[in-house]
Amino acid sequence: MGPGGQIAIDISGNAAGTIQQTFATVSGTTYTVTFLQASNPSASGQSTSVRLSAGGSTQDFAYTNPAGTIWGTVLNAFTEQTFSFTATGTSTTLSIQSLTPGSNGSLLAAISVVASSDTGNDAADGGSGNDWVLGGEGTDALYGRG
Repeated sequence: MGPGGQIAIDISGNAAGTIQQTFATVSGTTYTVTFLQASNPSASGQSTSVRLSAGGSTQDFAYTNPAGTIWGTVLNAFTEQTFSFTATGTSTTLSIQSLTPGSNGSLLAAISVVASSDTGNDAADGGSGNDWVLGGEGTDALYGRG
């Protein structure tokens, strides 16, 4: 289980793996992928890494949990990562590949893709009057960082 009740996936499982999703995009628009990453606590202090690819862009992300992280505390180990790409067509495939050999790889949760022009600042601005946070289809969540 990931932060906020999100489902987390160990991208390596029993062996290094890859997940991917194809979705509609607007050619020439820049998108930002945001996700939470931690390492499987069974990796015991070892760095785990993943490679994100989309729209001709590729970026690697490595992470090592804080010392002493166990399954009971891994929820506190997740860190937010971001990756940007520019769509080259009307659909784009996002691929997330484990670069950690064997089992006990990166744990991933809360993966989202948003057009970079969508700042999200128009829903709740904290100004005078009532502020609203509106969710769309699916499971919507609001997370705070403290």
